[in-house]
Amino acid sequence: MKNWQPPIPASEPPPELRLTLRKREAAKALGVSERTLHDLLKSGQIGSFKLDRAVLIPFAELEAFIERHSQTGGQHECN
Repeated sequence: MKNWQPPIPASEPPPELRLTLRKREAAKALGVSERTLHDLLKSGQIGSFKLDRAVLIPFAELEAFIERHSQTGGQHECN
C-alpha cells in the first residue's frame, strides 16, 4: 500500500476541488492572525466575497497576495 492516503471526511470536498477558504482557514493558510487577515481584507489587499453570510476568499487571491509580497520582501500596509 505504497500510495495509501487517509480518507477525507465526507463533509469536506477534496482540497483540489476547493476554490475558496473561509476567513479562519485563510488566516491559518497565510500564517497570520484572523485580525491581520481582517485588516488585509478591509484594505483591499486580499479580495473576498460574501455568499449568504459566509465570507469566502478565493485561493487565487491568496496566491496573488503571496506573489506580490514575496517580490517586495513581505512588506504590507494595513490601513
